[in-house]
Amino acid sequence: MHRAFYIVISLAVVSGCESLLDVDFQYTPSEIVVIAPFTEDIPWQVTLQKTSSIHDPTPKPDIIEDAIVKIQGDDGSSLELSHWGGGFFTSPEAFPHVGVTYTLTVEVEGYERIEAVDRIPDPVVVNDVRIFDPIDTNTGRRFEIEIQDDGDVDNYYELAITNSNLHGTTFKVTNSELEDQMRSFAIQDPLLPDITQPEINRALIRDSPFNGDTFVISFTEQYPRYSLEPTVYIRTVSRAHYEYYRSQIIQENSNNLPFAEPARVQSNISNGQGVFAGYHRHTHGAITYQSILNRLVGNYTATRYEGYDDDQGFPTDYLGRGASISLTLNSDYSVVGQMHFPPIDGDSSTDQAELVSLNGGYSVQGYDSFYGYYILTFYHSSDTILRDLQFIFRKDFAGGDEYILLSRTRESTSAPQGGDGRVVRTLILLEKDE
Repeated sequence: MHRAFYIVISLAVVSGCESLLDVDFQYTPSEIVVIAPFTEDIPWQVTLQKTSSIHDPTPKPDIIEDAIVKIQGDDGSSLELSHWGGGFFTSPEAFPHVGVTYTLTVEVEGYERIEAVDRIPDPVVVNDVRIFDPIDTNTGRRFEIEIQDDGDVDNYYELAITNSNLHGTTFKVTNSELEDQMRSFAIQDPLLPDITQPEINRALIRDSPFNGDTFVISFTEQYPRYSLEPTVYIRTVSRAHYEYYRSQIIQENSNNLPFAEPARVQSNISNGQGVFAGYHRHTHGAITYQSILNRLVGNYTATRYEGYDDDQGFPTDYLGRGASISLTLNSDYSVVGQMHFPPIDGDSSTDQAELVSLNGGYSVQGYDSFYGYYILTFYHSSDTILRDLQFIFRKDFAGGDEYILLSRTRESTSAPQGGDGRVVRTLILLEKDE
């Protein structure tokens, strides 16, 4: 029996204009970007990159492999994370704990010492979760989550839904008390009408309208999902987590809109960018984090590796030219594998292909800021098409429970000095042996 990952990657190459305009952009030095959300059932994981300058020929983040990454708790705990490849630092046997305030420090040669402080908030008190069937075939289900808010502290919540096909679903929060907060998740275009109940894949909520009270959060699915069992995720998140991911959503919603106000992503990283933030997850349903991890662990081999060039109009079969990919995802978040690049000269012999190591690590996070899915990211030191790309995954409808569909969530864009603009898409199918 096989399960499969479909990895669909679109790489856009943009070129050319009718005339040239000289613009003197001020040089901006690179900064360290730290991404480190943490919770009690995932070992410590920190990823490090450097921002790129607009002056770089192909601007993209650079990974950081030589760094000292330490985490200290106010309970006296202390550890130094190990680098597993691709800027991925971890300690698979060490886990955060609720009630402990942690300080992250990062030292990279040539940069100021980076520091951030945060903790995992107390668990949310969920009194009840109620799910109501749709009233007709054109509407989705209605959900109610009754929580007891702690009035002694400012609380922040995150809400999302997934279905038994591992596909996130969009929904609308319908509480009138939360309209002002939900408005910020709408597309930020002043030419559009005011939207107080936007379609979203996850909601970030602060408790100011119901501080210290029992409160029922009401929301409805946008599309009917009769045959799919829902899983509801309710998180308590730190203020740093709330501000970072909320501002990220606002920025993405305003991208490429000429009349939208520019949005800056908030960060709690001193002398850097990114986020170091704790959260606590409450799951109502069958799709737990551990069940996702259990399904991912295993051995994989590429059975398709194709490139689609818009200029050519037909795919290139890289496996037929000698390419190959094989890897193993382990339960400790390590990856062992290798990749053969096809020979540049067109020779189809495998022994002339370049052998590249895929050894490193991977992470599985709750949600992308734009899509409501679990996110898988590979990290390794070799410069490959798989590295540092974020993927969403879900079941393949055609294969039922036999398959997992894995797709890229973001496109990479580069702008060379010359050449015709073109789009190249790559499809990689990895089959899992069981």
